[in-house]
Amino acid sequence: FNGYLPIIIPFEERNQYYQALQEYDHDHNLEPFAELIGKYVYEELKKTAKYIGDSPSLFAAKEKVFSS
Repeated sequence: FNGYLPIIIPFEERNQYYQALQEYDHDHNLEPFAELIGKYVYEELKKTAKYIGDSPSLFAAKEKVFSS
């Protein structure tokens, strides 16, 4: 997985996923796609933290991802 956790995009959000892909395809705007994927990467990190123990550096990653 090249260092990334697999993510699950809920079925209910598939239209948002497709819209984000279309926006990049048409306007080369990656922001909606990056925000959507970032949201689910963070959710998977939180789930993983439950199993391995909370790590301050793990949650500092959220600030890095969402502040740029």
